[in-house]
Amino acid sequence: MGQSSQTDTATASTWLTREEAAAYIRSTVGTLATWASRHMGPRCYNNGRLVRYRRADLDAWLMNGTETTTENEEGTEA
Repeated sequence: MGQSSQTDTATASTWLTREEAAAYIRSTVGTLATWASRHMGPRCYNNGRLVRYRRADLDAWLMNGTETTTENEEGTEA
């Protein structure tokens, strides 16, 4: 029982590449890149040149259709 909730939490916080995120939400890499540059779409996180998306953020965005911002590695808006 306890292990299942730990697994669910780990799955919900899985980091995805832009390619994986695009496939997950059935979009394109280009669309995600455009949205990120315009501070639209699902929340993404930048660490230098690396861009990652949390599965939980993608799920929330799909459910709510909310606009979010891009964050850098310090967690501040880019």
